Amino acid sequence: MKKSTITVHAVWDDAAHVWTATSDGLPGLVTEAASLDELAEEVKVLVPQLLALQKRSAAGEASSAPFHRLVAEVPVAAMVQ
Repeated sequence: MKKSTITVHAVWDDAAHVWTATSDGLPGLVTEAASLDELAEEVKVLVPQLLALQKRSAAGEASSAPFHRLVAEVPVAAMVQ
């Protein structure tokens, strides 16, 4: 079975001091956390849940969790501090 790849974009919000994760490939994925490690853990839980919900609504059954990757975008100002 071929594994799907879901790219999750993580962006640092300097004003709110949180990381925010979204994915163009997985509608509904929006979460935030204080650290990138915490965000990655949240994404690991949410991705399979959202995929299961999407598959259940389309076919009436749960799906297996795919491989996914996290792409972080950090503003230069945040790296200098």
